[in-house]
Amino acid sequence: MTAMAKTYRIPVCWKMYGYVSVAADSLQEAIDYALHEETPLPEGNYEDGSLCLDEEALEIFEDTSELKRGG
Repeated sequence: MTAMAKTYRIPVCWKMYGYVSVAADSLQEAIDYALHEETPLPEGNYEDGSLCLDEEALEIFEDTSELKRGG
C-alpha cells in the first residue's frame, strides 16, 4: 500500500447460526417467538465461508463518497 492510498469502507455481510431457547405450548408458537423481530439474537457461531460483498449496500453507496472517506 502506498502512502497516498485511499481508505474504502466495503459493505460486507456474513451468516451466523445459534439456538434460541423458548418455553412455549407448541412447536409453532416456539418458532413464531424465535423468528419475531423483537426476540433477542442468540450467541452465535460464524458460518465458515459466508463472508460476501453486500452488493445492495454497495449500489446504494457507490454514487456517494461514503465508501472512499471511511465514514
